[in-house]
Amino acid sequence: MRERWGTTFGVVCLCLAALSADCFGAVVTVDASATAALQNPEAATERRLLLRFDVPERLSAGIVELAMVEFRTAFSAADSTADVALDCFEITTPWSAGTADWTESWTTPGGDLDRMRHGVCTAAVSDTSLVRFDVTDMVAGWAADAAANHGVIVAVAPKESAYIATLRGAELRRARLKIWYTPRRDG
Repeated sequence: MRERWGTTFGVVCLCLAALSADCFGAVVTVDASATAALQNPEAATERRLLLRFDVPERLSAGIVELAMVEFRTAFSAADSTADVALDCFEITTPWSAGTADWTESWTTPGGDLDRMRHGVCTAAVSDTSLVRFDVTDMVAGWAADAAANHGVIVAVAPKESAYIATLRGAELRRARLKIWYTPRRDG
């Protein structure tokens, strides 16, 4: 096992992701309702992925125990044996899949995000990397206040700028959010 915290954390998340609904009471999987891939017109290697998921209303009457965003992507780099770190942040401004670009209605080019609420993932450099992020806190917030749900933005971590993520449309449409939750019991 690698000694990097991000990789160890990823292994823990993968183990948790294999849990059944029996561990928490219920599980729901939601496909992405909107996706967009952004590229900085001034820096070809600076790319971001926007994903939005419609969180089921029934979660507001329960406790979100674990929530994971997952999708497949491809990474290329000079060192094909390396890992690449990705960040996943909560988006703070509404956006539209059809018109999203690097500057669309953002106060910060590339997307308005909450740097305090984020997940980290380490993925292998390969043609088909499965990427998973723990977004439990974000989803719990969206379950309590659906209006605050603008989705997530995924970016290659700044120190990893030599890596290029290829975010293909078909793979983005298969992005999903898996939520383990415990329904509240009345009485």
